[in-house]
Amino acid sequence: MHGQLSHIEAQRFLSAIVAAETARIRAERHVEPIDLTPGDWLARASSERVRKAAAEIVSARGTAAILLPEDERRLAEEGLGPAEIAQVPAALTRFVDWLIDPNSQDDVARTALSTLGRAPRDERETRVLQYLHLSAQAHALGRMDRIKATGPLIGDELVLNRAVAVEGDLERCASTAAGVKVQAAAGGSSPSPSMMNLGEVSTEGRRADLPDAAEGRTLGNQEEVTVTDEVTVTDEETLPKDQLSKLVEAMIAKEFPEGRTEAAEKSVGKERRQCRAVLTQFVEAIGDKRLADLTQADVGHYVDLLACLPKIYGRSPADRKRSLRELVERAEELPDEEVGLSASTVNRNLGHLKRLLRYAGGRSMRPAEQIELADLRAKDRRDARSVREAFNEDDLAKLSRHPVWSGCKGASRRNEPGREIIQDGLYWGPLLAAYTGARREELMGMRVCEVHLDGPIPYLAIRPNPNRGLKNSSSQRDIPIHSRLLELGLGDYVRALAADGEADLFPELRPTSAAETFGANLYKRWQKTKIAAMGEGDKRKTFHSFRHTVITYLRQETDVPKLVVAALVGHTPEGETDGRYTKRLPLEKIAEAVHALPRWF
Repeated sequence: MHGQLSHIEAQRFLSAIVAAETARIRAERHVEPIDLTPGDWLARASSERVRKAAAEIVSARGTAAILLPEDERRLAEEGLGPAEIAQVPAALTRFVDWLIDPNSQDDVARTALSTLGRAPRDERETRVLQYLHLSAQAHALGRMDRIKATGPLIGDELVLNRAVAVEGDLERCASTAAGVKVQAAAGGSSPSPSMMNLGEVSTEGRRADLPDAAEGRTLGNQEEVTVTDEVTVTDEETLPKDQLSKLVEAMIAKEFPEGRTEAAEKSVGKERRQCRAVLTQFVEAIGDKRLADLTQADVGHYVDLLACLPKIYGRSPADRKRSLRELVERAEELPDEEVGLSASTVNRNLGHLKRLLRYAGGRSMRPAEQIELADLRAKDRRDARSVREAFNEDDLAKLSRHPVWSGCKGASRRNEPGREIIQDGLYWGPLLAAYTGARREELMGMRVCEVHLDGPIPYLAIRPNPNRGLKNSSSQRDIPIHSRLLELGLGDYVRALAADGEADLFPELRPTSAAETFGANLYKRWQKTKIAAMGEGDKRKTFHSFRHTVITYLRQETDVPKLVVAALVGHTPEGETDGRYTKRLPLEKIAEAVHALPRWF
């Protein structure tokens, strides 16, 4: 992996810097004199155009950047005058100097740590990130071109939230990026890259809202790196017309026009709100992708998710603010009979989705494959207990014999028997769940620093972190590590990640949009593995079944006290006295419960 930056990581870094640069430019303009003379205004516009041109050239050619005749012709076609083109070589020199400046490289490394969760692995990857930064600065300058602007000058506070977004995930980046230091010169000249404090680009808290993994095409191991053709940033106005969020709003506007009378509006308004809520939830569940990329598996995932939601939710202000992931986490603590939407509600939601697909089809927009909604309709009222069932010993034996844990043929052939063991989230996630009873997102969203291997009792520190929050105060706990996990190499795995500078325990599951989480990115991989090991017969057994298995075994097959089981799995104890007692449980006591679990794998 050394020297390789995945395409998804490059996309995230580029987009964050575009948002930060756009905010910085707006902040600069906010402090400009109110009454600029035409000459001053043109000088500033010219300076920004020169910087944009130079940044584009250096981002594509690196330290070999010079102004070629072809560049001069292209810039002239783009509207730069001879005087502006004559200034480009000097700007190129400044940008090249920035590339080789150790301080600038350190700044980029700090920015990577905050946006990607890790520092660059080597010098080549640092340089690629610098190219991305220059490309992002050019993009931001192009968006903010003074001469092309036609809108009114408005207050900075009204526009900072319109950040450049990739899959709707970077609005927060713009507001946090407003903290980037602006060092505008008195004469109105714009700062060079070296004057910008890259370390202050922050995405803290962004990934907590985030459920595919960063396994995309890599950058940085090439002789030439071309950023502008490979990594794109999308403005809201230029989203494809079949982008799901855009398509939903277009369909609602067409299908639910405003009522001509108050009574008519009251009737249509209720249906409009319901349709929008359902389809917005659908987009949140699968991600704001293009309709052309929508598959049957996406819709199936959404229907499966409905079976994991509380039967009743959204009635309180606090509940209405919860994300889909948070609602699922809340459902995990409810009695089984209070989980899973009714058949009528599931079918109603599918009806709204059918309406969206019909609307799109009438406008020659089609999903990636034929979507069979009839196959997903709920035919009867399912008991929530049938949705989530514990694994039995036979199930766990089948899983342990699967090639993911017994040996596979390679990264792209995980379900085929072979001699390779790939220790990643798919390997460790089920193992950790089987030996801790912890929730999926609690485990998959862990950071490397939360695995404590030194000391008499190694343990996992389940704490809120930038990757995900926790359900409640009882969820914050220490879980002793089962000896079987250490025998399988968990300690070596964690130490290797730390040595590589990784921050996340499962970096390949790192979310790339607000619709994703670490746990959800494991979902499809785990589903394929489970079906390959156990068949498709019993859909009631899911990843959450590991949690049921641990709790059921400890309560029915051992003498472990109920309070100790609650402390292990993060349940809220019953009663005020129990609550105070459980918080004082020593790690040694909880370790007894952990080691009472069989060696299932």
